[in-house]
Amino acid sequence: MNTQVPDINDLTILVAADVMTESVISVDADWSVSQLAEFFLENNISGAPVVSPEKGLIGVVSHTDIVRHSTQTLDEPDQTHDYYLGILKSKISSEDMLGMHLDSSDDTKVSDIMTSMVFQVDARAPIAEIAELMTRGSIHRVFVIREDEVLGVITALDLIKVLCNPVD
Repeated sequence: MNTQVPDINDLTILVAADVMTESVISVDADWSVSQLAEFFLENNISGAPVVSPEKGLIGVVSHTDIVRHSTQTLDEPDQTHDYYLGILKSKISSEDMLGMHLDSSDDTKVSDIMTSMVFQVDARAPIAEIAELMTRGSIHRVFVIREDEVLGVITALDLIKVLCNPVD
């Protein structure tokens, strides 16, 4: 193990372990989407790893997935409402339409909306490579993994914090 403390001012030598958030909370694949949204609000987070008791880490879910699900539900209405939806869409903005959306069923699960591709890095991965991965993949978080265990998470905000205030 490296006992030398890196110079935090030299961004080229920082690695995942230097900037990751260690306390990662996960969500259950069987949770409802409304339970997930409440969990995000209560914990002031925008995404989390998805776990299954049988398989462990199986995906990642974020606010984006919730919005994507809500938008798909709105864009694929019951045919009996197409006429009225067309009138509403011509008179009301998309944002207002989403605010009016009511979903009477709560049977959509986290496993239905999650992304199964989990971007993961080793604790020794340089932050420059992590930033490149996040940019290339258009993602907001990567998980720091060792032997299928989530050690931490690095978000885009974590990288911005390092750039804005590189000295602890």
